[in-house]
Amino acid sequence: GNWGSVDGDNAAAMRYTEVRMTKIAQEILADIEKETVGFIPNFDESTIEPIILPSKLPNLLINGVSGIAVGMATSIPPHNLNEVIDGCLGLIENPVMSDDDLFTIIPAPDFPTGGIICGRAGIVKAYKTGRGKAIVRAVVDIEESKKSTSLIVTELPYQVNKAELAIKIADLVKNKVIEGITNIKDLSDRKGMRLIIELKRGEIPQVTLNQLYKHTNLQVSVSILMLGLLDNRPLVFSLRELIQEFLYHRKQIIYNRTVFDLRKAQEREHLLEGFIIALENIDEIISLIKKSSLAQEAIVHLNKRFLLTEKQGKAVLEMRLQRLTGLEQEKIYNEIEEIKKKIIYFKSIIEDEEILKQEIIKELKMIKQDYGDERRSRIEGAIDVLTEADLIPDEEVVVTLTMKGYVKRVLLSVYGVQHRGGRGKMGMAALEDDVMQDIFVTKNHDMLLFFTNLGRIYSLQVFEVPEASRIAKGRAIVNLLPLQEGEHVVKLLCARDMKEKFVVMLTKKGITKRVNAMDFAKIRATGIRAMTLREGDELVFCSLSSGNNTIIIATSQGQG
Repeated sequence: GNWGSVDGDNAAAMRYTEVRMTKIAQEILADIEKETVGFIPNFDESTIEPIILPSKLPNLLINGVSGIAVGMATSIPPHNLNEVIDGCLGLIENPVMSDDDLFTIIPAPDFPTGGIICGRAGIVKAYKTGRGKAIVRAVVDIEESKKSTSLIVTELPYQVNKAELAIKIADLVKNKVIEGITNIKDLSDRKGMRLIIELKRGEIPQVTLNQLYKHTNLQVSVSILMLGLLDNRPLVFSLRELIQEFLYHRKQIIYNRTVFDLRKAQEREHLLEGFIIALENIDEIISLIKKSSLAQEAIVHLNKRFLLTEKQGKAVLEMRLQRLTGLEQEKIYNEIEEIKKKIIYFKSIIEDEEILKQEIIKELKMIKQDYGDERRSRIEGAIDVLTEADLIPDEEVVVTLTMKGYVKRVLLSVYGVQHRGGRGKMGMAALEDDVMQDIFVTKNHDMLLFFTNLGRIYSLQVFEVPEASRIAKGRAIVNLLPLQEGEHVVKLLCARDMKEKFVVMLTKKGITKRVNAMDFAKIRATGIRAMTLREGDELVFCSLSSGNNTIIIATSQGQG
């Protein structure tokens, strides 16, 4: 074909010398011999070619099209035949059908390779304006066993190359962009696609799948630009306009075809009437022909005696003797009766708009009956934009902060379980003139709140804190937060522990404040003010409280 195969085979050669058409492809050329469309000379004027094909089906929508010309491009995705035909029938019966009703009949494109269409907002926009997009994901199943977990890809987004996809995934693993994959196997066969992505033991499959969605063509954005030519002018069409133009096209084709059929029927009727006159006067006609020296002379005599036209006379002369048998004569009488009925029917189509409309409906229903199939692409709800959190496992970690402002994140599993008599493990290399300030266990997707001496509060998600080894010093907090000169962190809290709690703050000059912890649920990147301080004062203490705790404050004089 024009696009090659899903396994990376090249497209067919441009040197086409012949074509073997499928049955449905023949419907695109049906009636072309009946003067239904105009013809123009081809590029070298060696022959002629149709200006447009008399297609019985809305091929522009069903098959889709993608191409680039000078200063313009088009990208119309394929659609389901049943749905498009139903949309055509709906607009014929109710030309003022609402967009919502039309988009219910034709909800989204339908790709031959299947896949999952995620949300319809961009598609509805394209159907209304001619411009939009569709988000398409591969169909991926998660298979888990006692020994391993695998992602099984059974359907790919439209025009995604399976071989190139496998190479891309391998490169991501090699470059450590994705670290949870151990092997890729392609077990696809004639029964269907089966691309197996094996995961490391303990990996969370949904996280790895999210990483694949972000970095590979397992998720693609399909651009929609429904641009076409109308009277040799490029126009961007809405879905409704495309269908209306197709229906107008079919109206013209059926009208032209019927005019052709009527003319041919009338010509045949004319000849049959001549045959009947000849049969009814066969002896006299034979005698007249025998007396004529030339065929043209016989035609003239037939015209004078029986008022036969030149065409009728010529047909009578060419009539075979077997037509004189009784059975053949009966066939001629039956044929002319059938021809007369057809002429009446053809005239009714030409003269009556309603009958022509019913002819369009009948043909569309036949197309649906003969070629209709089930939708392949599933339609699901809209997906959120993948964030960094979607790509990181929500594992338990230990977060530490030192008095000098060094912070780090270590997997909890690194520390292991200590049994009786154990000597413990070093949590951090000894630091000169520095001590541990805060330490707690949390998860990668939780939020950290940093309270500073200037009464401000900053936030980071746990996974944004650099991961380090168990004995590493960590990263200076000034490299992670936009701290001002002279500003340092006095307390680190985890937002996971803050529901239905309060934050209690105490300043150097003894000013206290209690705030609902949920007031700090959303913090901008530049931080917010948690407490307004007087000149010369600063925040020295911060803690969580249930609201029922007793708080003891001790002074430098030892009083409490």
